[in-house]
Amino acid sequence: MDLTLRTDRADKGWDVAMSVRNLLDVDAREPTPYDMSPGQPFISLPYDFPLQGRSVYVQASCQF
Repeated sequence: MDLTLRTDRADKGWDVAMSVRNLLDVDAREPTPYDMSPGQPFISLPYDFPLQGRSVYVQASCQF
C-alpha cells in the first residue's frame, strides 16, 4: 500500500508532496524472471527478489 499527500497551492506558486511507499512495511517479494532463451536453464524461484521496505519521499517546488 502506497500513500501520497499533495498540497494544492499552484495559485500561490508553490507545491509540496509527500509519498510513503510500502506503508505497512510488508515483506513483499518478486519471483525470479522467467528465461526461455536457448541454452539458458529454466530457473523459477518464487519469492526470490525482496522489494524495498518502507520509504518516504518529499518533493517541494516553487515557481516565481
